[in-house]
Amino acid sequence: MAVKLKLFNEVNRGYGPKNMPAAFESQIEYLNSYVKRDYSRGAFQYVIDSGLDRLKVYGFGSTEDLQTMAEHHLATFYYLGKCYLGLSQVDNAIACFHIAYSQTVFANSMLPGFLEYAELAGAELQRIADRVGEEYVNNFDIVPFLQQNLTKKTGCSPCFVATAVYGTPDVFQLRTLREFRSRILYTNSVGQVLLKWYDVLGPWLARLIAHSYLACGAARVLVVSPAYMIAKLTLTVSSGNPTETERR
Repeated sequence: MAVKLKLFNEVNRGYGPKNMPAAFESQIEYLNSYVKRDYSRGAFQYVIDSGLDRLKVYGFGSTEDLQTMAEHHLATFYYLGKCYLGLSQVDNAIACFHIAYSQTVFANSMLPGFLEYAELAGAELQRIADRVGEEYVNNFDIVPFLQQNLTKKTGCSPCFVATAVYGTPDVFQLRTLREFRSRILYTNSVGQVLLKWYDVLGPWLARLIAHSYLACGAARVLVVSPAYMIAKLTLTVSSGNPTETERR
Protein backbone atom coordinates (compact mmCIF):
# COMPACT_ATOMS: atom_id res chain seq x y z
CA MET A 1 0.00 0.00 0.00
CA ALA A 2 1.29 3.48 -0.87
CA VAL A 3 0.38 7.03 -0.02
CA LYS A 4 -2.76 8.05 -1.87
CA LEU A 5 -2.76 10.93 -4.32
CA LYS A 6 -5.43 13.37 -3.16
CA LEU A 7 -7.29 15.54 -5.68
CA PHE A 8 -8.02 18.94 -4.15
CA ASN A 9 -8.58 20.90 -7.36
CA GLU A 10 -9.90 19.33 -10.55
CA VAL A 11 -8.77 22.24 -12.72
CA ASN A 12 -5.83 24.62 -12.72
CA ARG A 13 -5.53 28.07 -14.27
CA GLY A 14 -2.02 28.97 -13.13
CA TYR A 15 0.37 26.51 -14.81
CA GLY A 16 1.92 26.86 -18.23
CA PRO A 17 3.20 29.82 -20.30
CA LYS A 18 2.86 33.25 -18.67
CA ASN A 19 1.57 36.47 -20.16
CA MET A 20 4.57 38.34 -18.75
CA PRO A 21 7.55 35.96 -18.45
CA ALA A 22 9.79 38.59 -16.84
CA ALA A 23 7.47 38.94 -13.84
CA PHE A 24 7.29 35.17 -13.42
CA GLU A 25 11.07 34.94 -13.69
CA SER A 26 11.38 37.37 -10.80
CA GLN A 27 9.33 34.96 -8.68
CA ILE A 28 11.65 32.12 -9.66
CA GLU A 29 14.69 34.26 -8.89
CA TYR A 30 13.29 34.87 -5.40
CA LEU A 31 12.70 31.13 -5.01
CA ASN A 32 16.23 30.24 -6.08
CA SER A 33 18.06 33.12 -4.41
CA TYR A 34 16.25 33.27 -1.08
CA VAL A 35 13.97 30.32 -0.32
CA LYS A 36 16.45 27.61 -1.31
CA ARG A 37 19.34 29.50 0.26
CA ASP A 38 17.59 30.10 3.57
CA TYR A 39 16.37 26.49 3.70
CA SER A 40 19.90 25.20 3.11
CA ARG A 41 21.13 27.44 5.95
CA GLY A 42 18.55 26.01 8.32
CA ALA A 43 16.50 29.23 8.60
CA PHE A 44 13.33 27.15 8.67
CA GLN A 45 11.09 29.54 10.57
CA TYR A 46 12.05 32.45 8.33
CA VAL A 47 11.22 30.44 5.20
CA ILE A 48 7.88 29.46 6.75
CA ASP A 49 6.95 33.00 7.76
CA SER A 50 7.88 34.58 4.43
CA GLY A 51 6.37 31.70 2.45
CA LEU A 52 3.04 31.89 4.24
CA ASP A 53 2.97 35.67 3.78
CA ARG A 54 3.45 35.24 0.04
CA LEU A 55 0.79 32.53 -0.24
CA LYS A 56 -1.73 34.57 1.76
CA VAL A 57 -1.50 37.33 -0.82
CA TYR A 58 -2.56 34.93 -3.55
CA GLY A 59 -5.49 33.69 -1.47
CA PHE A 60 -4.88 30.00 -0.75
CA GLY A 61 -7.21 29.83 2.23
CA SER A 62 -9.30 26.93 0.90
CA THR A 63 -8.94 23.91 -1.39
CA GLU A 64 -10.95 25.73 -4.07
CA ASP A 65 -8.27 28.42 -4.22
CA LEU A 66 -5.64 25.85 -5.19
CA GLN A 67 -6.89 25.91 -8.78
CA THR A 68 -4.98 29.18 -9.25
CA MET A 69 -1.62 27.73 -8.20
CA ALA A 70 1.37 28.54 -10.38
CA GLU A 71 4.66 26.69 -10.49
CA HIS A 72 6.40 28.86 -7.89
CA HIS A 73 3.51 28.27 -5.46
CA LEU A 74 3.98 24.53 -5.88
CA ALA A 75 7.68 24.87 -5.07
CA THR A 76 6.85 27.09 -2.07
CA PHE A 77 4.52 24.48 -0.58
CA TYR A 78 7.24 21.85 -1.00
CA TYR A 79 9.83 23.96 0.83
CA LEU A 80 7.33 24.82 3.54
CA GLY A 81 6.87 21.09 4.10
CA LYS A 82 10.61 20.56 4.33
CA CYS A 83 10.97 23.41 6.81
CA TYR A 84 8.10 22.15 8.95
CA LEU A 85 9.84 18.77 9.04
CA GLY A 86 13.02 20.53 10.11
CA LEU A 87 11.09 21.97 13.05
CA SER A 88 9.41 18.60 13.81
CA GLN A 89 5.97 20.01 12.94
CA VAL A 90 4.91 16.85 11.17
CA ASP A 91 1.21 17.62 10.69
CA ASN A 92 1.96 20.92 8.96
CA ALA A 93 4.53 19.16 6.80
CA ILE A 94 1.99 16.51 5.78
CA ALA A 95 -0.48 19.22 4.75
CA CYS A 96 2.08 21.05 2.58
CA PHE A 97 3.36 17.85 0.99
CA HIS A 98 -0.19 16.69 0.22
CA ILE A 99 -0.90 19.99 -1.54
CA ALA A 100 2.30 19.80 -3.59
CA TYR A 101 1.89 16.07 -4.38
CA SER A 102 -1.70 16.57 -5.51
CA GLN A 103 -0.48 18.76 -8.36
CA THR A 104 1.12 15.83 -10.21
CA VAL A 105 -2.18 15.44 -12.08
CA PHE A 106 -1.33 18.67 -13.92
CA ALA A 107 2.09 17.46 -15.05
CA ASN A 108 1.33 18.13 -18.71
CA SER A 109 0.38 21.74 -17.98
CA MET A 110 3.42 22.73 -15.92
CA LEU A 111 6.50 24.49 -17.18
CA PRO A 112 9.55 22.18 -17.36
CA GLY A 113 11.40 21.49 -14.13
CA PHE A 114 8.56 21.93 -11.64
CA LEU A 115 6.93 18.49 -11.62
CA GLU A 116 9.95 17.39 -9.60
CA TYR A 117 8.67 19.34 -6.57
CA ALA A 118 5.37 17.43 -6.64
CA GLU A 119 7.16 14.10 -6.98
CA LEU A 120 9.58 14.93 -4.18
CA ALA A 121 6.61 15.85 -1.97
CA GLY A 122 5.10 12.43 -2.65
CA ALA A 123 8.34 10.76 -1.62
CA GLU A 124 8.39 12.80 1.61
CA LEU A 125 4.82 11.72 2.36
CA GLN A 126 5.79 8.09 1.94
CA ARG A 127 8.74 8.48 4.31
CA ILE A 128 6.45 10.09 6.88
CA ALA A 129 3.88 7.31 6.37
CA ASP A 130 6.57 4.72 7.05
CA ARG A 131 7.00 6.31 10.49
CA VAL A 132 3.49 7.34 11.54
CA GLY A 133 1.40 4.97 9.44
CA GLU A 134 -0.11 5.22 5.97
CA GLU A 135 -3.65 5.40 7.34
CA TYR A 136 -2.81 8.57 9.25
CA VAL A 137 -1.19 10.22 6.24
CA ASN A 138 -3.87 9.11 3.76
CA ASN A 139 -6.72 10.33 5.96
CA PHE A 140 -5.07 13.63 6.83
CA ASP A 141 -7.29 16.70 6.36
CA ILE A 142 -5.45 19.74 4.97
CA VAL A 143 -8.36 22.16 5.48
CA PRO A 144 -7.43 23.13 9.08
CA PHE A 145 -3.91 23.96 7.91
CA LEU A 146 -5.23 26.23 5.16
CA GLN A 147 -7.69 27.92 7.50
CA GLN A 148 -5.20 28.43 10.33
CA ASN A 149 -2.17 29.47 8.30
CA LEU A 150 -3.36 30.95 5.01
CA THR A 151 -6.44 32.85 6.12
CA LYS A 152 -5.78 36.38 7.31
CA LYS A 153 -6.13 36.88 11.06
CA THR A 154 -6.75 40.10 12.94
CA GLY A 155 -3.77 42.00 14.25
CA CYS A 156 -0.90 43.74 12.51
CA SER A 157 -1.91 44.73 9.00
CA PRO A 158 0.30 43.15 6.31
CA CYS A 159 1.18 45.15 3.20
CA PHE A 160 -1.29 43.17 1.10
CA VAL A 161 -1.18 45.13 -2.16
CA ALA A 162 2.54 45.89 -2.05
CA THR A 163 3.38 42.23 -1.38
CA ALA A 164 1.19 41.20 -4.32
CA VAL A 165 3.01 43.70 -6.53
CA TYR A 166 6.54 42.64 -5.59
CA GLY A 167 5.75 38.95 -5.12
CA THR A 168 7.62 38.80 -1.81
CA PRO A 169 7.30 40.47 1.62
CA ASP A 170 11.07 40.95 1.86
CA VAL A 171 12.07 43.92 -0.31
CA PHE A 172 13.28 47.27 0.99
CA GLN A 173 10.17 49.13 -0.23
CA LEU A 174 7.94 46.92 1.90
CA ARG A 175 10.22 47.23 4.90
CA THR A 176 9.92 51.02 4.62
CA LEU A 177 6.13 50.80 4.32
CA ARG A 178 5.96 48.55 7.38
CA GLU A 179 8.14 50.99 9.32
CA PHE A 180 5.83 53.83 8.23
CA ARG A 181 2.84 51.82 9.41
CA SER A 182 4.39 51.09 12.82
CA ARG A 183 5.98 54.48 13.53
CA ILE A 184 3.42 56.84 11.94
CA LEU A 185 0.02 55.29 11.20
CA TYR A 186 -0.34 53.28 14.40
CA THR A 187 0.51 56.31 16.54
CA ASN A 188 -2.42 58.55 15.56
CA SER A 189 -6.19 58.19 15.31
CA VAL A 190 -6.42 59.02 11.59
CA GLY A 191 -3.78 56.43 10.75
CA GLN A 192 -5.57 53.79 12.81
CA VAL A 193 -8.81 54.45 10.91
CA LEU A 194 -6.95 54.11 7.59
CA LEU A 195 -5.45 50.82 8.72
CA LYS A 196 -8.86 49.45 9.67
CA TRP A 197 -10.17 50.25 6.20
CA TYR A 198 -7.05 48.72 4.66
CA ASP A 199 -7.65 45.55 6.68
CA VAL A 200 -11.01 45.27 4.92
CA LEU A 201 -10.05 46.36 1.40
CA GLY A 202 -6.40 45.29 1.20
CA PRO A 203 -6.88 41.50 0.85
CA TRP A 204 -9.58 42.02 -1.79
CA LEU A 205 -7.40 44.40 -3.81
CA ALA A 206 -4.39 42.10 -3.51
CA ARG A 207 -6.33 39.12 -4.79
CA LEU A 208 -7.75 41.24 -7.60
CA ILE A 209 -4.29 42.09 -8.97
CA ALA A 210 -2.24 39.08 -7.84
CA HIS A 211 -2.95 36.95 -10.92
CA SER A 212 -2.62 39.75 -13.48
CA TYR A 213 0.88 40.91 -14.35
CA LEU A 214 -0.57 43.97 -16.08
CA ALA A 215 -2.57 44.93 -12.97
CA CYS A 216 0.51 44.40 -10.78
CA GLY A 217 2.54 46.70 -13.01
CA ALA A 218 -0.12 49.40 -12.92
CA ALA A 219 -0.48 49.10 -9.14
CA ARG A 220 3.27 49.43 -8.71
CA VAL A 221 3.46 52.64 -10.76
CA LEU A 222 0.22 54.28 -9.62
CA VAL A 223 -0.09 53.14 -5.98
CA VAL A 224 2.86 51.37 -4.37
CA SER A 225 5.74 53.50 -5.66
CA PRO A 226 4.05 56.82 -4.68
CA ALA A 227 3.14 55.33 -1.28
CA TYR A 228 6.75 54.26 -0.77
CA MET A 229 8.05 57.75 -1.60
CA ILE A 230 5.56 59.38 0.77
CA ALA A 231 6.44 56.91 3.53
CA LYS A 232 10.17 57.43 3.03
CA LEU A 233 9.84 61.23 3.06
CA THR A 234 7.56 61.23 6.11
CA LEU A 235 9.88 58.97 8.09
CA THR A 236 12.92 61.05 7.17
CA VAL A 237 11.22 64.33 8.14
CA SER A 238 9.79 62.90 11.38
CA SER A 239 13.15 61.63 12.58
CA GLY A 240 15.54 63.95 10.80
CA ASN A 241 17.49 60.87 9.70
CA PRO A 242 17.19 58.19 7.01
CA THR A 243 14.74 55.41 7.80
CA GLU A 244 16.01 52.35 9.61
CA THR A 245 15.53 50.21 6.52
CA GLU A 246 17.46 52.66 4.34
CA ARG A 247 20.43 52.50 6.71
CA ARG A 248 20.61 48.71 6.62
